[in-house]
Amino acid sequence: MKTHVAVVVMVLFWVVSYGQKPIISINATIDKNLNLNGILNLEIPHISDTLKIYKLSAGMTPTGMATIKINTISSQGEKLHYNENDQWISIPNVHRIKNVAIQYELDLKAIYDWRKEFGYTVFSGGKERCWYPNIYINNKHDFHKDFNVVIEHPKRLTLLTSGTLITEEVKQATSVSYFKAKNVLDYGLNAGWDYVNKTISNGEVSLSYFCPKAKKEIYRNIANTAMEAINWYTEKYGFFPKKRMGLAIGHPKWRGGFPSENLFYIHQGNIEKSFIQWITSHELGHYYWGLHVLSTTDLSPLMLANGIWIDHLYLSEVYNKSFNELWNLYSPQAAMIEKYLATCLANYEQEIGFADAEQNFGFDYNSNVAHAKAAVGIYLISNLIGEQQYLELQKELLKHFEGKPLSIQDYILFLEDRGHSFVRKFITQWYQDHAMIEYDFYKIKTKQNDQNWEYSFEIRKKGTVDYPIEITVVDEKGNVYQHLTKAQSNKEAIKGNSKFKPIDFKLDVNGKIPMWNSDNTAIQRAFIFALYRAGKSKIATQLAESYLKKHTNDIRLQKRLKRHLTIMMKN
Repeated sequence: MKTHVAVVVMVLFWVVSYGQKPIISINATIDKNLNLNGILNLEIPHISDTLKIYKLSAGMTPTGMATIKINTISSQGEKLHYNENDQWISIPNVHRIKNVAIQYELDLKAIYDWRKEFGYTVFSGGKERCWYPNIYINNKHDFHKDFNVVIEHPKRLTLLTSGTLITEEVKQATSVSYFKAKNVLDYGLNAGWDYVNKTISNGEVSLSYFCPKAKKEIYRNIANTAMEAINWYTEKYGFFPKKRMGLAIGHPKWRGGFPSENLFYIHQGNIEKSFIQWITSHELGHYYWGLHVLSTTDLSPLMLANGIWIDHLYLSEVYNKSFNELWNLYSPQAAMIEKYLATCLANYEQEIGFADAEQNFGFDYNSNVAHAKAAVGIYLISNLIGEQQYLELQKELLKHFEGKPLSIQDYILFLEDRGHSFVRKFITQWYQDHAMIEYDFYKIKTKQNDQNWEYSFEIRKKGTVDYPIEITVVDEKGNVYQHLTKAQSNKEAIKGNSKFKPIDFKLDVNGKIPMWNSDNTAIQRAFIFALYRAGKSKIATQLAESYLKKHTNDIRLQKRLKRHLTIMMKN
């Protein structure tokens, strides 16, 4: 929290004092062998006490050497003296320098991490995925800045960057492309030989898709699907944060995608329509939650959760399902409830809020906890507030925290100020390790009177999280009687009257709570899938076989059971 407040203060100081954010200008040439030679220029803000250059900005070779080579560092035409170690170049007496020019070179083919499998040059931005030297001012680089970029490149080499293409000058064998980007943390560069770069527009937002010619139709369809989500977001929120976006082809085998500055990547592992509807809406949600409202860390669980909440609202309309059904039954791609439950069942660490450096738990903490558990928490909060009411609260947050970091404490105070006092206690409990909602019946009694029946029971809390539970009582004639617990104590007594003899007492029949003894079949089913995810295959198979006797048309569970039985036969 303190880090990002400092960043915001620093940026505001620059804006007030000098009328603009720091501006980085890059003039680069890319040759036919994908060797880049460039000069980066920065006007140094007057408040700068230290200036360092990260030598591993573009990553490193298998032998641990920096792939980016810095040749000279100068100011106003004179070479600067600097201190250097394996990772950093530090420029002394920076307060005496008005600007810095860094001449560097980089082999764009020299990618040795997961990006090398993409089939083209990918520099998506980030600490070690930049195509230019990353500059740290006062030991920070995560401040917003403007970029002016000029790149001369072979005409056959298609570019997609984080900037808007202002103009392009075509020469005999090369093109000179002029780009601008405002208010970004990093500047991404993608380059592919004879790639397609086509643009679609809804009149307000333009979206350029970037892919090989052989994939043109696939990514044109993905772009159109993404534009449908952009239109929906614009209608619901009243705006879209960007006027220009890029869509780049992702990994050939992976499923999903990831965001970058002003562009996002969609992998090729699953291009079915329903999956693409989810993943494009999910990636676009980051541009509201994390890049419009700022994150206190690199896409904090709170930002991820609010983005997932809104993409699930979108999917509920696209799939024509209720919001509740979408979460517990009709979103197998996201499977947030399943992933959260699997983490519980596998006895993994599930405290929310660990930094990246602390996430060495031996499982996918990011997917199962930072995404899934955090998102289920926001879903549970919205259930108590109301779907439409929570949407209105999101719109307020987007307005109030535009360009500002939103911490979990800010979020709690915001909701408390609007009358939702339960949020503080719930989040405190939900963010802890092994957080579970669990309630059960005790002391069920029925008694017949002259004209009706009386019934009573206790609901006892057995989990760690307080949450209201819907209770359904059914009499012998099928009449239904509803109760809602207050969730203010560990034991709650409930009484009621029925016309005929009560014969069934049920918990959570609408399936709003990921509780192991829920009487909702969708939640029961989610637990079966979660058991498979957690490696509890034997009990999962037993429950799946029992479940499928009653639900014979559940194709997804039939496939999962068949896959497990096939593996068992081979072993």
